[in-house]
Amino acid sequence: MINWLVSLYQNNPILATTITYLFVSSAVGALPSPTSNTGFYRFFFDFIHTFTGGIARVVASRNALTNGSTTPVENTQWKPKGAK
Repeated sequence: MINWLVSLYQNNPILATTITYLFVSSAVGALPSPTSNTGFYRFFFDFIHTFTGGIARVVASRNALTNGSTTPVENTQWKPKGAK
């Protein structure tokens, strides 16, 4: 199993990274909201959501820049090149 995952990342890094991103995003989104009296879990919950939100912003900015935008997060919706 491990050898298969390693070969997947080596042969198809974009596909493997996309699948990993979607898996981690779903796992973080499935975390239950903390109650008011939870100490470490509240920190963990906020930290993980902040970290993954930053990654999502980087991905959205990169996609916007490669689709012809002049600012990093001008529009996060994908448009074909030349579309208004």
